Amino acid sequence: MTPLCRCESEFVEKKTTLHKQWNGEWHIIEDVPVFVCPQCGEEYYDGRVLMNIERMLADKDHIEKVISVPVMRYKVA
Repeated sequence: MTPLCRCESEFVEKKTTLHKQWNGEWHIIEDVPVFVCPQCGEEYYDGRVLMNIERMLADKDHIEKVISVPVMRYKVA
């Protein structure tokens, strides 16, 4: 059964990419199932999906690749 959003629209199941910080490191998790409201854009993650993400983050065996990302600090011009 597909859950309903607070705006009473029915969520649509999609895939997304999450950016999560875990133990001081950033991780990108691709193809994560998520329910998205077509009306307001609210996202809903099933509890089993969130638990699996936590397991994946704790177990480094799931890492497929490592990338380098430039980091800048915002400064007023």
